[in-house]
Amino acid sequence: MMTALKHLFGSDPRQFGMIFALLALVSFFQIQTGGLVLTPANLMNLLNGNAYILVLAVGMVLVIIAGHIDLSVGSVAAFAGIVLALAIRDWGLAPWLAVLLCLGVGALIGAWQGFWVAYVGIPAFVVTLAGMMLFRGANQALGHANTIPVPESIQFLGGGYLPTFGYDTGLNDPTLMLGTGAILWLVIGGWRARQRTLALGGEVAPLGILAARLGLLAVVIAWLTYQFASGRPGTSFPVPGLMLVSLVLLYSFIAGHTILGRHVYAVGGNSQAARLSGVDTRRVTFLVMMNMSILAALAGLMFVGRATASGPFDGVSWELDAISAVFIGGAAVSGGVGTVIGAVIGGLVMAVLNNGLQLMGVGADWTQIIKGLVLLLAVAFDVYSKRQGRPSIIGWLMRQRPQPHPRSAQTEAATPAVLPVVLAALLLVGLGAGLLWLTGHRPTPGADADSAASGFPADSLIGVALPQKTSENWVLAQQLFQHGLGAAGFRFDVQFANGGVPEQQNQIQTMVAKGAKVIIVGAIDGSQLGGQLREAEDAGTRVIAYDRLLTNTSAVDYYVAYDNFKVGVLQGQALLEGLAQRKGAPPWTIELFAGSPDDANSQVFFDGAMSVLGPRIQDGTLVVTSRQTRFAQAATQGWKAENAQRRMDTLFAGTYDQTELAGVLAPNDTLARAILTSARAAGKALPVVTGQDSEVESVKSILRGEQYASIYKSTSDLVRQAIAMVVDLQQGREPPVNDDHSYNNGVKIVPAYLLEPLIVTQANAREVYAQDPILKRIVNP
Repeated sequence: MMTALKHLFGSDPRQFGMIFALLALVSFFQIQTGGLVLTPANLMNLLNGNAYILVLAVGMVLVIIAGHIDLSVGSVAAFAGIVLALAIRDWGLAPWLAVLLCLGVGALIGAWQGFWVAYVGIPAFVVTLAGMMLFRGANQALGHANTIPVPESIQFLGGGYLPTFGYDTGLNDPTLMLGTGAILWLVIGGWRARQRTLALGGEVAPLGILAARLGLLAVVIAWLTYQFASGRPGTSFPVPGLMLVSLVLLYSFIAGHTILGRHVYAVGGNSQAARLSGVDTRRVTFLVMMNMSILAALAGLMFVGRATASGPFDGVSWELDAISAVFIGGAAVSGGVGTVIGAVIGGLVMAVLNNGLQLMGVGADWTQIIKGLVLLLAVAFDVYSKRQGRPSIIGWLMRQRPQPHPRSAQTEAATPAVLPVVLAALLLVGLGAGLLWLTGHRPTPGADADSAASGFPADSLIGVALPQKTSENWVLAQQLFQHGLGAAGFRFDVQFANGGVPEQQNQIQTMVAKGAKVIIVGAIDGSQLGGQLREAEDAGTRVIAYDRLLTNTSAVDYYVAYDNFKVGVLQGQALLEGLAQRKGAPPWTIELFAGSPDDANSQVFFDGAMSVLGPRIQDGTLVVTSRQTRFAQAATQGWKAENAQRRMDTLFAGTYDQTELAGVLAPNDTLARAILTSARAAGKALPVVTGQDSEVESVKSILRGEQYASIYKSTSDLVRQAIAMVVDLQQGREPPVNDDHSYNNGVKIVPAYLLEPLIVTQANAREVYAQDPILKRIVNP
């Protein structure tokens, strides 16, 4: 049985064990999601959303086979991506020249890191850890922590589809040609490989086994070809998928059929023995590290194209995804073992797992937990297999055992001839039945735009894509959306994107694949969702920007938020009021903090505050001792409290070592509390500190006389207004707006409904919060 399986699926039991695992995952999620996994839209989503990680895995598997690791690939990808975007926008390069520059930057970085590893002898872990920090900083310094859009030609490389031509058959012609060519290449290549082996006197699988194997693969390729060719008009086999397939074929050939490939395995298996055998181990290491950075630059290009822009948080944790794919795909931790195909299969296992859990509506927190357990079990199994001398659990389950009644030689000879035929027949029948079932029971997600515009059923799915859980207000928004949408009779899928922009992109595409009629988006970076929003628009899904404006796209219908410029104005006024009450006569020393540069609202908050504070700085009433008055200097990456506290610690230790700090403009409550914590740790008098969001702990701090002010923006009211818009759309009405001219997102004026913020201090907290269901219990216990 084991021999037959080896002949049918390949000689590496662990590799085809991973294929079985992939098929099992697909089957499980296909059943659990009611057939949503194997639809054309979702298959394209899977390939588009994970191609750049799989490209990284192709390079990473060679690095790990050679006995090294590369932690810098995410930062290198981000740096190459920002160079690409700037080269086109600011430096005047044609897109094709910018692409060459992007790859050239990757090659230079790879040569730099390869030199330190191969010729200086510093461990790759240390060199690439340094590179991770170096090129992350370079990305943010070169781009000034801004998001920079790229033209449609680059977007095509990262998220485009093969164009159609010729007679309209309802199927995409290039995709059909690609699938047909793949089947012919598979059959001809398999037959020629058999003939070459026979000519050399080698052992080959029985002809029936070969026919079954090629037939099975041909059926799978034909089915995938049909799926990609029959998707929504304008879609087909994704361009990133074509690039990925080309790289897999190229690197599989290099790893398995070239001298360099054999040398990589030799160096990873036993570097000293390889050196004594005449292998130039330093050259091999140098080339492997250099190649990894080139592929990282290509991955960065693909992601920037898919996101339609390069951003300051591109590449975060990509190295972990690539390394996970390699280990799950069968590579050994110690080096010397692994395959390119295995790494891609491992990446697909993680991609299907992530996609399936999203389709099931599992939250980002549990998704991360499950993915972590899968990685741990895969590596633990690798260690266990080495200790036991067994390659895989499939091999363990099916290894030969002593038989109580040995069979005759004739029986032994007959079994291999019968078993493959039976096995192939069962597999083909099962696959055929499965395909018939899938074809007959395929759901039809995504109505056309006309039906969405004229209303939709009351029990339709509504998607809500929220950013990371960086404040308690986002957690409250999740709960309010779930309760409010459910009470209105809708089905809902509310997701947090704790994994960053790539996760939010995948979540939006998954919501489209599930047939969401409206998607409410609280963006991490509103300028990097253009491709996904365009797909939503094409599917007839309406998009509402929630709290943060979606920019550089026409595929956004409405914007619901508080008047963010006025928020900044109120913060500036509150700071001046607090200084006059608590810090005596002017001049007053202050410092300025702003929100995250990837949040479109941050600049608006800051501009509103500076419209009040700027004139007072000019006339000397206010003194910014550090002279850090520009938004880029005041910005707080990721709205993270630790970043704000670290900067405040530095200011207290240096600029204000002998000087009192009178006040701080803090853009939200989380950062305000971090600034107050820093003041206490430095033994300083508490400055007057503003805030925003009326978080519970900050309200308590205001009542104690510590934090001076916050802004009350009722999350309940904001969620209620967003749901009211959904109800209007469901009933075929256009939602009312109160601002149709202010919010230009770079492509269009987005109709907006703005709510009024309120300033809150110790003096009016009880009055303002009297009707808030949570805060009223705090101010009036």
